[in-house]
Amino acid sequence: MFRDTIINDHAPLKSINNQNRYLFEKLIFLLDEHYFVELVSLSKKSEILEGMNTVNSDEVVLTDSRERKVEDLPIEMLNSLKVNGTLRESFELSYDRYLFIMENYTDSLIDVEKDLLTN
Repeated sequence: MFRDTIINDHAPLKSINNQNRYLFEKLIFLLDEHYFVELVSLSKKSEILEGMNTVNSDEVVLTDSRERKVEDLPIEMLNSLKVNGTLRESFELSYDRYLFIMENYTDSLIDVEKDLLTN
């Protein structure tokens, strides 16, 4: 009886220890010598304490992409792509910013500007 009381008293800790991170990520890679692809995603990463174990989950909520001409890239960026194969940017968002992007850019995630992510 006493043991059950202790376990049940700690049940609220499960929800208190949930950690969510919200990310906007941009990946750029060459498609061929004439085109490159911009791929953006909005995701939620969760860390949940279940008993003595931590469970991590990643949920991609929105994605968008577009092809663009290589000539649109600054030369430094093009050289970096040729050397590294891909370029990646990641921005951690507040929950409010995450909701704002979900509500206002559902059909145009690729149009999210960097200043929206950093302010």
